[in-house]
Amino acid sequence: MSSRGPRRSRRTRGRTALGRLPSTAEFDTAEKKSPLTPDERKLVLFLLVALADDRESLARTRRRLVDAYGEREGHWCAGKTPDALLHLLAKSLGQAAANPPPWDRVADIVNVAVPAARRAVVLGQAAALSARIAGEERPVRDYDGPFSVPPWIDEPVVTVEMIRDGIETGPEVACELDGKLEELNTALDAERADNWKFRSENQRLRSLLEQLLREKYPGASADTVRQLIDERLRAVITADPPHPRTLHG
Repeated sequence: MSSRGPRRSRRTRGRTALGRLPSTAEFDTAEKKSPLTPDERKLVLFLLVALADDRESLARTRRRLVDAYGEREGHWCAGKTPDALLHLLAKSLGQAAANPPPWDRVADIVNVAVPAARRAVVLGQAAALSARIAGEERPVRDYDGPFSVPPWIDEPVVTVEMIRDGIETGPEVACELDGKLEELNTALDAERADNWKFRSENQRLRSLLEQLLREKYPGASADTVRQLIDERLRAVITADPPHPRTLHG
């Protein structure tokens, strides 16, 4: 028997979750036009690509959903079998989807069905797509998780290959961004330390200058002393001597 496992028969070809959807254009068929908007099609196809197993189906996703939530009372997967989820998910994930899944379901599915190594990337791009559909900055108001806009989000037609490339390069971009952020934080910390030293020294010198001026002009008002300080500091910066003043005690 071949080590490659059983080959998919002709009867099952094209019947898997991704088999009939090489791009967002294929949501429409000769018999029926999809009710999904272009942005909704992108989210549905993105989720199919991210969740599909080696056979391009959602069988593994359904099993993991049942294992994680099947006994959780009140959950949308509670009491469901993998076969029951097949029909439920088909309403929002697949060529015949009428609506994309709501955000709470997207998060539930991604958190249990996507491998940990790329879960943040998938969740972040799904969040950006869901937010765009909702016309908001976030998929839901209280969401504070990963958020990354897919590079193909503005394309009129999105293909499976484009989505896969975006998911695969996501971790590399995230690592690069993390490195840049760390460099920026280090530079900002150094700058803040330098600024603090500068402000501290500036305040010390200003206090010393104020003390000397009060000793020299004991009858001068506080405003006059501040003007004298400003003139002397300006002279240091511009290399111009301060204007002579006649002050009476």
